[in-house]
Amino acid sequence: MGTMKNKFMVILFVVSLLLFGLHIQTLAQEQANENVDEGFTEAPFLIGSGDFEYLNGIYYEAEFRFPYGVTYNPHTDMMLIADLQNHRIRQMNMETFEVTTLAGTTEQVDRFGFPAGGHVDGDADEAMFNRPRGLAVAPNGAIYVADTGNHSIRQIYDGQVYTVAGSGLRGHKDDVGLEAEFWNPTDIVIDSQGNLLVSDTLNHVIRKINQEGNVTTYAGEPGNTKLLFEPNGLAIDDNDLLYVADSANQQIKVIDKDGSIRVLAGMPGELDQDTGYWLGEYVNGRSEDARFNFPRGVALSPDGFVFVADSWTHTIRAISPSGRVYTVAGTGVSGFDWDEQFITEFDGPSGITYALGYLFVTDYWNNRVVAIPVMREFLRPIIDFTNTDSAVPVYIDGTEINFPDVEPFIDNDRVRVPLRFVVEEWGAGVSWDEDNRSVIVTVGGQEFILSEADGDFFIRDDRSIVQLRTLVDKLGFYIEWREDHRAVVIETFTY
Repeated sequence: MGTMKNKFMVILFVVSLLLFGLHIQTLAQEQANENVDEGFTEAPFLIGSGDFEYLNGIYYEAEFRFPYGVTYNPHTDMMLIADLQNHRIRQMNMETFEVTTLAGTTEQVDRFGFPAGGHVDGDADEAMFNRPRGLAVAPNGAIYVADTGNHSIRQIYDGQVYTVAGSGLRGHKDDVGLEAEFWNPTDIVIDSQGNLLVSDTLNHVIRKINQEGNVTTYAGEPGNTKLLFEPNGLAIDDNDLLYVADSANQQIKVIDKDGSIRVLAGMPGELDQDTGYWLGEYVNGRSEDARFNFPRGVALSPDGFVFVADSWTHTIRAISPSGRVYTVAGTGVSGFDWDEQFITEFDGPSGITYALGYLFVTDYWNNRVVAIPVMREFLRPIIDFTNTDSAVPVYIDGTEINFPDVEPFIDNDRVRVPLRFVVEEWGAGVSWDEDNRSVIVTVGGQEFILSEADGDFFIRDDRSIVQLRTLVDKLGFYIEWREDHRAVVIETFTY
């Protein structure tokens, strides 16, 4: 009898915890709603209730089925969302925060009972798409859609939907307009000359559609997965450098205007012999050391940061201009919880765009879009303080620094650290000027000089030792002492 009573009390306790968690989440959502209702303020908020349905209305009540691509339309002040399993292009008015359907409808259901896609041009409210993923807005206001399931590129303009490229059959064929063939095109951007650049995912290439409708292969080779392996999300800068989430290679790549490809960050893990895919990992740090796990979306900020929707780690990663990779949102495991300060959990983040000072992220399996202000308050590197053996751990942009011989120490209530290992982890070069007894730090074409005579450092065990204030004054770092973890937190960036 006592055992049954104990079990019953445990069940009540667990249920109460679940209800309490839901109540906290509701309060956080209510606070976010109030922030948005008062105007487009600098606070995170969610678009979508999280229910797997189709419903228009005010942003926090709207419903989606696997939202994937997202981009901003400056001509109409609308946030555009490719609602994949509803086979529609949705939009949210950035003044009223009402969600409506821009284009697409469905008439039948698939074998699972969900809306089925189709391929119909014509009036926007009668047109049909098939699992659309990518979106781009042209200077004239035309909206281009990577209509993945139809293996085609569609256009929405003046209330009409047109097919501009792709026969509807999967394949790889360079030709004109509807004679060309794609295989699961996923994302799309527009360069400064008005060309459409498309991630032709299962052909493992980037295609180009010029203004005359000619389709050519822009980068990569069909079937050559060493160059590109299921390229997914795209972003393009003012110099027409194309950033690619090379998802199955577990890398972020840059494609120059001549079509040459280089790695920006990440390396594949081991090859899974059963599937033929490279295994992903979850590692932050210098770009050459960092690891991703099926990154799907990329976005650029005006100050040179590359943000990545790293789908299978359920996180948002950032690549700084100095080449460091760190996590800015997400816990590394799938989930739905969040609070009023920042998003804590994602489930398969896929699309991402920078607009109006925010990152908008499609939280695919959670059926919502997450909006996070691009501010240090909400996008600081996430640190695991528990996984350390150091008496005074030092973290730079979320990654713990390894000090192989001389450890950081505290002297007269001041933390002292070996300079070389800090700046090398930052990605800088270090050299010693014996004549002037100074250390020269070089990064990004800039040179910083620290002088022994000026008291910038002192020598101990053949290492240049600095106090934290010197790193702030000389290198411009943001440094925080975390008394709760007795740890030093260094950030080398500003948003």
